[in-house]
Amino acid sequence: MAVVPDSPPPPPPPLEGLEGEELTHTQTRSSINAGNAVVSETVNILNDPPPPYPSRDGRRAPRRSGRRLNQNVQHIQTSHLHPHHQQYSSSDSQYDARTSPVSPGGGGGMHTDEEGEPTETTLLLSHGTSGRPRSYSHASTMSAAPSFAQTVFSLFQTEEDGDERDERYLRVEEEHHEQHARSGGADGERRGRVRRGFFSVAAWKRYYRPLARRAYYSSFLHLAVINFPYALAAWVYLFVFTVTGATLLMALPLGAVLCFFNLLGARTFARGELSLQYRFHYPLSYPPPYPPRPIFTRYREPSLSEIESGRAVEGRLVRETSFYRNTYAMFTDSTSYQALFYFLVIKPAITLLLSIAIWAVGVPLIVLVLPAPAVLRAVRRLGIWQANVSIEGLYLAVR
Repeated sequence: MAVVPDSPPPPPPPLEGLEGEELTHTQTRSSINAGNAVVSETVNILNDPPPPYPSRDGRRAPRRSGRRLNQNVQHIQTSHLHPHHQQYSSSDSQYDARTSPVSPGGGGGMHTDEEGEPTETTLLLSHGTSGRPRSYSHASTMSAAPSFAQTVFSLFQTEEDGDERDERYLRVEEEHHEQHARSGGADGERRGRVRRGFFSVAAWKRYYRPLARRAYYSSFLHLAVINFPYALAAWVYLFVFTVTGATLLMALPLGAVLCFFNLLGARTFARGELSLQYRFHYPLSYPPPYPPRPIFTRYREPSLSEIESGRAVEGRLVRETSFYRNTYAMFTDSTSYQALFYFLVIKPAITLLLSIAIWAVGVPLIVLVLPAPAVLRAVRRLGIWQANVSIEGLYLAVR
């Protein structure tokens, strides 16, 4: 029996074909790995945590973005697995192609997160419509402080004086006009608007209200009649004693006596200034000092010997009877020199300007009667302002 030889195995494929197939498989695996890397990067970009304390719109955004995330991932996977069979849906495809961070040409290379904010890969010169809101710097010309025109206009504005009867009367009258305007139709509405305007009875009563109020006349009386003579007397007295006392300070007995009377007069004028301001101008921003600042005699805590002897009660202040201690306290008290600076520098400038303005402009306008209420309002506001300045200069700075 003849032995049939085994059929030889098929010849191996040529080296060139084997190398081509391995190269094809290698390229396929590398493309798949690259696609998976891109997908993972895309998922990481789209899954960035939201900023702290998101708004309501930000809380709702992840629901819609979750669906777009799945569509983007599927679109990327299909685009890498089937590069020649890429398809888009009707409306979502356009939105995904425009907003996807890896879509070619989508948004001009604009990379944004879920909230639409730019990330590290965002182009510097992008065509995005959303920008940083403008803010004002320290060098900006915009300011919250009122202008000079607004300040001048505020001097003549009407204010609420707190008279409940007049306010109630004005309120009832305005309600009556409103009801009459509603009941009268279009013509009644036009008449009601005219009556509630500047030429209405309520508006004119509100305008002429300062003519029947004591507070306006007290401010005008102080600024026009009392303020200038008082400031002039204080300035002359303190200026003379300050110059002579400082000049003759080399001759200690005479110079010390002049300085003593200088500080004593400054403290006396300061007490009178505070009394006048609280008497003629109200309401002010600060309450009156209590107890009032001493002029010369001080009060102190009682000593143990005075309490044991029965001359003083524990917890109550007693008057200082020593002339030397009172003099030393007056010379070392900063309020003495504070009063000097106020009456020599601050008070003359304010008083001179206000007196000239009131006598040159205010008095002629008051004589004309029609602008008198506006002038009284301006004078009262200026009086309250200068009263607050005097309190701050004489009392509050060393509190």
